[in-house]
Amino acid sequence: LIGWGVFRQLGDRLFWGDALFDPRYPEAARLLLAQVLAEPAHGATRVIETWATDRPAWWGRWIDALGFERRPEPEALGFVFVPFERDLEGELAAELYYTKGDSDLF
Repeated sequence: LIGWGVFRQLGDRLFWGDALFDPRYPEAARLLLAQVLAEPAHGATRVIETWATDRPAWWGRWIDALGFERRPEPEALGFVFVPFERDLEGELAAELYYTKGDSDLF
């Protein structure tokens, strides 16, 4: 698996709700998005929205390269996690990225 995503079309808005990519393949997100937009079901798309993190750095660069405009989350929601057995904060900051699909809101 080099890339995967979950999308939802609502009128002229395409919501990119979940994403999983191998960082060794920087073109994967662009190729996936192009394939999705080529589908007739998404022909009315005028706006694409997603939640994207700045970390890890490769993910932030990919999102920027796709032309997404960064804006604050409208409800000021943030990521919260509880480490039960060991402190994962350093590992998560270096490797984890999340999308709206990782919440209960998508």
